[in-house]
Amino acid sequence: MSKRDDILNATLELINEEGLQSVTFQKIFKRANVGSGTLYNYFKNKDEIIGELFIQSINILESYELPENYESMELIEKFNTVINIFINFMKNYEKEYLFAENFSDYHIIKDRNMISTDEYYGVLKEFHSIIEMGQEKGIFRKMDVALSIQILSGIISTPYKGSNHGKYDFDDNCKNEIRLSCWKALQI
Repeated sequence: MSKRDDILNATLELINEEGLQSVTFQKIFKRANVGSGTLYNYFKNKDEIIGELFIQSINILESYELPENYESMELIEKFNTVINIFINFMKNYEKEYLFAENFSDYHIIKDRNMISTDEYYGVLKEFHSIIEMGQEKGIFRKMDVALSIQILSGIISTPYKGSNHGKYDFDDNCKNEIRLSCWKALQI
């Protein structure tokens, strides 16, 4: 792992543990085991690190591949497939998922248009398409697609967080309830 990766990983861990406001360069230096000069060789400020972490998180999600038979699936099957990808991303890359969820509205990300759907190429682009298709067919309520995804993100992440606090198991039954709740949240 490179020093740059060490800095990004340290920052991600610190943000998830303490929150963005508590993360200082001193804490990043110490956690990443780098000197201040090393950090400044890669990043000018904390906002640059946040932007890079966001792009990195979205790229991980976008790297998930759709199944070969995806194009022949019905809308609800496609929807559930993408929800499963989000669930798997959350389980396999919890820190990155929580970071992306919490910081999609962060000023540096909005200002740099890092959440532009024009740049999506995989799962997120497909999720936008599924929602738009559902709206066109009169299955889903007409609302901003980004708002729809934000609503669904909450439906997916909240039960996961509850299971982490021992309230219930994040098992297949829970995942089925999440998929059903997501579908019903958008339905007319």
